[in-house]
Amino acid sequence: MKKRLRRNFLRSKKPEHLIIFVHGLSNKPPKELLRQWYIDSVWEGLKMAEYEVKAFDLEVVYWADLMYPKPLDPKIKDKKHPLYIDEPYVPFDGKYQRTTHNKRNTILDKVERWLESLFLKKQPWINLDYVFDIVTRRIVKDLYIYYRQKIKGENDVEEVAREVIRRRLVRKLKRNKHKKIMLISHSMGSIIAYDVLTHVLPHIEVDLFVTIGSPLGLPMIKREIFKELNLEFDANDRLPTPENITGGWYNLSDHRDAISADSSLSDDYQPNSKGIGPQDIEIINTYQMDGVANVHKSFGYLRAPQMIGIIYKFITEKEEGFLESIFNKCKTLIGEAVDAVEQIGLKQ
Repeated sequence: MKKRLRRNFLRSKKPEHLIIFVHGLSNKPPKELLRQWYIDSVWEGLKMAEYEVKAFDLEVVYWADLMYPKPLDPKIKDKKHPLYIDEPYVPFDGKYQRTTHNKRNTILDKVERWLESLFLKKQPWINLDYVFDIVTRRIVKDLYIYYRQKIKGENDVEEVAREVIRRRLVRKLKRNKHKKIMLISHSMGSIIAYDVLTHVLPHIEVDLFVTIGSPLGLPMIKREIFKELNLEFDANDRLPTPENITGGWYNLSDHRDAISADSSLSDDYQPNSKGIGPQDIEIINTYQMDGVANVHKSFGYLRAPQMIGIIYKFITEKEEGFLESIFNKCKTLIGEAVDAVEQIGLKQ
């Protein structure tokens, strides 16, 4: 029995690598269809980059059903129907028109610039909570619900919305805490992911944190994070990078994406104790439907070459064996001991 346990203990074992994706705001197709579209986007990117990968594991943290009674329906063909899917996953056809632009993004871009100028200025006569509520309630309703409303949680009991929504990601991370995790979050999903890593599960490690089309740099969002951390908001102060990010934080944005207009998160979030902070990467989001681009679309972000490079490196990396890890740990300890001796010698 002891020999068998010892063999199992010494055996080199590669832990499972799991990609967890947190979707963004607005209603979505059914969970499994959405998951398949994310997977299709990654496979498309891997193929275009000529990377050879046999398989990868991707799961979705789905929370649209907490805000919308029915998902978008792929069977509905009437474009005027509220459940019609107007922007499904479509492969890149190589004919992307970089000059086309979604009108909604143009409007959001103007609103974002106005809000940024407002929230960056300290004006005591302006009630910024009121401004935030008015703007989000009319333009980004999901965000308003997340920060200000209650929704039905378990057993149809009304709870604070952000707690119910965060719980979905919490459970996913807890169930997979022994795996190597790459957490990808899109749009409002990046707020949910950051909040969970910071406020709820600081003890569960995430190897890679990837934000795409993220609004985490917007002053109005930063202010809400400051409030939950019980800190006074100052636009010049940097927020913390979650301590449980162990391998890196990559922030991908398209400069035309109004949601991630403040795309340089490295200016807004300071590194954690491991020296890990946001690494900003600019991409070109090639998603378009019927000749109209949506530079905020998750499918375009997922298949971007820069994103695919990060995913490929993650899913193909090899985990060191037990003996190798012991050897490397000993090397580290010896190095630290030598440094300590040298420091003592210098003091003497």
